[in-house]
Amino acid sequence: MSLERTFEEIRKNLKELKTCLEECKSDNERIQLFIAIGNSYLLISEAEESRNNIINALLSFDEAEKISSKLNNNEAQINVKKLKGFLFYKLAFLEDRNYNLKLSIQHYKNAIDLIGDSDREKLISVNYNLANSYLALRDGNEQNNILEAIFIFNNALEIVNISGRSDNLSLIYNAIARSYLILSQFYSGNDLHDIFEKAILYFEESLKFSSLDEDPFDFASSHNGLGIAHMRIGDNGMDPQKNYMDAITHFNLALKLYDVESTPVDFASVNYSIGLCYFKLSQISSEEKKEFLLKAKDYLETSTEYFVEETNPLELSNAEYNLSIVYKDLFVLSNNSSFLDKEIQNLNEALKFFKEVDNPVNYATIQFLIGEAFYRQGNIKGSLGYYSEAERVAEKFNPDLARQITSVKKVIQSLQ
Repeated sequence: MSLERTFEEIRKNLKELKTCLEECKSDNERIQLFIAIGNSYLLISEAEESRNNIINALLSFDEAEKISSKLNNNEAQINVKKLKGFLFYKLAFLEDRNYNLKLSIQHYKNAIDLIGDSDREKLISVNYNLANSYLALRDGNEQNNILEAIFIFNNALEIVNISGRSDNLSLIYNAIARSYLILSQFYSGNDLHDIFEKAILYFEESLKFSSLDEDPFDFASSHNGLGIAHMRIGDNGMDPQKNYMDAITHFNLALKLYDVESTPVDFASVNYSIGLCYFKLSQISSEEKKEFLLKAKDYLETSTEYFVEETNPLELSNAEYNLSIVYKDLFVLSNNSSFLDKEIQNLNEALKFFKEVDNPVNYATIQFLIGEAFYRQGNIKGSLGYYSEAERVAEKFNPDLARQITSVKKVIQSLQ
């Protein structure tokens, strides 16, 4: 059955539920009907008018909550609180992010209080969702929010272990590991290394409970996360060559699951990460420099093909920029002018994403780099045009940098 047919069936069912509600006299049945109507709106929100259908779902759940509170129907109240927590989480990505996430958090907490010790399975899922709501907050208290999320994920993990079940372990270990990766932005030095080691530990635990065949996306996500952690440890100066190679190994395992058709953004992201690792390796290995650069070129080129400008502008601009640096290094090694042409082409592609008004630093930097590339090409007149533009913009935000560009310009002008 096609998705459109499925949603048409849901719409039809929604009409029938509303008719039943009009005729229903039993409060307990009305609770179930309001919940069913809310769930129908929730499903339809995936296809059309997301905000309106989410609001309609919330209104239905409100009605179910009023009746279940009057009847002290604990089970229904728990279900409604869980569902409202999820709906406010979804609504947060459409409007009023922090306000709606805080409502989501409050509903999940209320659900946990109502559940008590009565249903471990529900406690696991609600704690998991609650932690994800904390991770999504952007209220200026991100570090504490992430630490709170890790604490809650660990609560869920403890409940899973008590229950003796292992079906949720891969997912929760993966979530804790991802949280440590996000947390890493607040640390440096040895503390940063410790954060990445924790991420690696939890990703490795996740892999113990997942497999390529049974849990393909948990498997891919964990290997991708391990790749990111090893790459960042290498960036932090800890045995970079080994960690970059380890990162490439994990990224390639993730790439087995990410394909162009079903996961194009993940496919592009992992190709970008592998290309970046090979480029980093080229900077620390003189013997294999060209080999690493050519591999970096291949992976970065692939990533630029599959990042979409409308939905992944930052990722695409980074890929274009880093690819231009790879081409520059290949030109220096080989003196092959085609690499220089491609460097200029990729810098111009990257420049599309940086406007003078919004991002003057990157705009001026790329103008300067294009000027350098034209100079290496022997096009003195062309290079001076780009140097002048970089100089003009730099004067507005960094006079010292502008003076340095002026000095370079004068040297180039003397060569005319």
